[in-house]
Formats: sequence, structure tokens, C-alpha cells
Amino acid sequence: MDGNLTNIKSLLACVENKNLSLYVFEKKRGIMKKAWCLVIFLLVFSNYRTVAQGFNFHGKVQNSVYAYEDEQKNTRIYQYLQFSAATPNKMIGVNVNLRALTDAEEKLESDQRFKAYALNLVLKNLFNNRLNVVVGRQFLHPGTPLGALDGGNATVQVSSRLRTQIYTGAQSTPSRAFEIEDPKNRFVAGGMLELLRFHATDLQLFYLQKSNQDETYWQISGLNVTSKFFKDTPIRLQVHYNAKAGALHRLLLNLRHEWSEKLSTQFEYKAQQPRVYANSYFTIFETMAFQRVRAAAAWQMSRNYALDGQYQLLLTKGVTAHRILLGVHDRRGSIGFIYESGDLGDQIGLNADYGYEVIKNLIASIYIDYSRYRTETVYEYEQQLANAARISYRLGRHWSAIVEYQWLTNRVKESDSRLLNHISFRW
Repeated sequence: MDGNLTNIKSLLACVENKNLSLYVFEKKRGIMKKAWCLVIFLLVFSNYRTVAQGFNFHGKVQNSVYAYEDEQKNTRIYQYLQFSAATPNKMIGVNVNLRALTDAEEKLESDQRFKAYALNLVLKNLFNNRLNVVVGRQFLHPGTPLGALDGGNATVQVSSRLRTQIYTGAQSTPSRAFEIEDPKNRFVAGGMLELLRFHATDLQLFYLQKSNQDETYWQISGLNVTSKFFKDTPIRLQVHYNAKAGALHRLLLNLRHEWSEKLSTQFEYKAQQPRVYANSYFTIFETMAFQRVRAAAAWQMSRNYALDGQYQLLLTKGVTAHRILLGVHDRRGSIGFIYESGDLGDQIGLNADYGYEVIKNLIASIYIDYSRYRTETVYEYEQQLANAARISYRLGRHWSAIVEYQWLTNRVKESDSRLLNHISFRW
């Protein structure tokens, strides 16, 4: 595994060296290094159609430049490589999502420069289309948020309505660096049983355990219900219990009613105990369980215009907070309003996000966010203004480019301006 990761680092380093031009290479890397980079480039860009003849192959390569200034000037150059490949029958496949980073002003450590968000092998439709297996770094949500896992995940289709899932491994390093955590320190194991389409209802029963070499610090089991038994009123229910803490971990009830094709309302109640890893920095802070009540409505006023709004009530340890959100939308963007008050502070804010197609495939857009706020009633109100102007252009089916200028001012920083650029190739 370590050898494979080293090879992938070499691949990313090759891509990184082509920030400005394919034909510009650092002399110190030598003639063989130049040839290797050129071969990789030709395989990915020129011959991807040839590769695709034997595989279902699609993905994206992106180069991004982010220039900003804090204590010093920074010009960060990101390269992203994301692709999926599978045999024609889709029984064998791979998923890759990698990132390389260079800072023009400072040298970065290896764990900062190279990241792997996904790197796994997929085996599908085994044993008469009943078994799927994924091995490697993968993102999982097995009935409850888990995140990235370095390990194995198997799903068995017992019948058309019954499915099971089992997974185990080590929780991926938070930085997503090219390294695998010691399972003794970040061990994860769990499973899920799903009953599908039972009286227009899907049911999930799951169990998740996390531990290190000293203790087991998560033992969460739960029930998830998604139902369309009442045709115009979808229902979602989640009840999660943490046996290690001996307390309810999460309770969620969401009801949505469609009064007509244009009008819908929604009610939601949520009670949550925040999740903090045993070895996390945030263990130094006191965590507080909270409750949130949310009521929302959406109205499609006409073919071009829509209106939505919601009210939220937040309760935690004698603290009460209120939030009101309103939005007006049309085909080019939206205008929003936010009002917050209560024991957690006060805020009034306005935001707008609009785009306009100047010519075919060339879109100019602008984002403005103004807020007037204070964290406690004893403080004076502060103001913040954040803006962004963007131009995006798509050249054919494969190429696209984005340039965005960002600017912000508040009490901490009088002026903070940044420049962001993306150039992407999809196949």
C-alpha cells in the first residue's frame, strides 16, 4: 500500500509541474522525469477515448490558483484529479479523487501538499448480482454520518426488499493525507439492515462503534424511517442512541406537506448531542445538546419567480435563539434576508446572488452579503460586507474556466481581497 501511495504522489507531482505550461519542467528533475510527465499527460488527455474503449472511464482534471494575503502574500496552486473507471459490465472499477498543493511563497510539508479524498477498488454484482464490495478510502453514510473510512465495505442484496451492509477499518486521517491511521487508534466497525418499500416506507436499523487502544468511545445504534405512506405528506424520522454515553444521541422528525403543485410547507424537530472525537482538539470545549424547531414554506408564484421562508427556534441549556430566513428567486438568481435575535446574539443581513449570460456559454455573476450584528447585547453593532464577482466560460463539452474576485471588510480586517481561478477538463 505504501508503495502505491508513493507512486500516486509521483503522479501528482508530475501534474503539479505543469502549472503554467505542459512543456515547462524543472531541470533538476532530469530528462526521465520530463518524459514520464509527458507520457501521463498524453494518456489522460490525448488517449482517453482509446482507454474508454475497454473501460467506462470518466473524470475531471482541474487546476486552481488562489491568491490572498494574511501575514504574508500567498499564491496557492491546486491540482485535482478525479476519475472513475469500470469494466464494460461494471463488475470491477476504481474511484480516485486526489489533490496536490503548492504555495509559491513557502514550502509545504508532504501531508499538506498531497491529499486523497477517495482511492478505492469496487467489485459489483458478485454472486448473481447480490454482493457489492468496496476496499480502500471511501466516504460512508451508513444510516448516520461517518465520513471517510480506510477499510472495507460490503453490501448484500438479500432480496428485492431486504439489504444488509457491513464495514470495518480505520477512520481516515482528518487531513486526508496519503497515510493510513493505525486501526488501534481509530478503529471503526458497524453494519446496517434495510427494509425497502414496505407499505411505501423504507426502514434502516444500524450500529456504529468507534474505539482507540484505550477505550470504545462511540456505540451508536438507531432507526431511520422514510415514508410516503401518506401521498402528499412525506415523513422522515431518525432515532439514534449512544449506549456509551447512555443518552439519546439524535432525534429528528421532518414532515413535508404539498398543498398543491406550487405550495408546500415543512415542519421539523431536531434534538442533537454534538459529536466530538476522543482525541479531538475540541474536547477542551464544553459541548451542549441542543433542540431546534423549524417551520418552512415554499411558493412557486409563477413560472419565473418563487418565494420561500422559514423560522427556526434554537434551545440549549437555558439559551434561546430565533432565526428568520426569507428568499426570492428567479431564473437568474436570488435575493435573501436573515434576521437573528436572542441569547446567542443579534443579526440583520441581506444577500444577493445573480448571474447573466453575456454571450453563449459566458456567464457573469455577482454575490453581495451585508450583515449588521452583535454577539451580546452589551456590545455595539458591527458591520460586515462580503462581495464576489465571477466570470465563467465553457468551451465545448470538456473545457471550462472560472475567474472570481472576492472582497471582504469587517471590524477585524478593513480590506481582504482574494483572487480565485479554476481551469477544468472533463471527459
